[in-house]
Amino acid sequence: LVLTAILTSLIGTFLLVTHGNPTSLSISSGALFWGIASAFAAAFYTTWPSRLIAQYGTLPVVGWSMSFGGLILLPFYAKEGTHFAVSGSLILAFFYLVVIGTSLTFSLYLKGAQLIGGPKASILSCAEPLSSALLSLLLLGISFTLPDWLGTLLILSSVILISLDSRRRARAA
Repeated sequence: LVLTAILTSLIGTFLLVTHGNPTSLSISSGALFWGIASAFAAAFYTTWPSRLIAQYGTLPVVGWSMSFGGLILLPFYAKEGTHFAVSGSLILAFFYLVVIGTSLTFSLYLKGAQLIGGPKASILSCAEPLSSALLSLLLLGISFTLPDWLGTLLILSSVILISLDSRRRARAA
């Protein structure tokens, strides 16, 4: 069921980004590049830290990895310079973005990946393009084509397949 779910989610994502036409994309080539790069990064950060998380726990691994990532990105920040005025609301927004929007959500994702396994977590994260598409439909008035709806159904089907597989394995144990 897991392989079927992987294939189903990939086909669904393909339909969402091409509108069913394999010769054209409904996204820019830059978005395609960054989407593929993000997919490889997600596969890496979902599977690579599993032994570290098992040994040290989720929060220390996330804390250290984000600290190292920040240090690596620091030269880029130094090159760009500061283009904003620091205010109380900016500090509050920055705190929210770092703590809630990044650290907490990433920690919860890695803990979930540890509990259900990397492949299942990756399939469930295929719901991200689905949520983007649905928010575009609801908030921006973007229209959905038949292939978009079919892609949506395929991605939802992959999530259901993973749920069924998890229940089946739980009963067998």
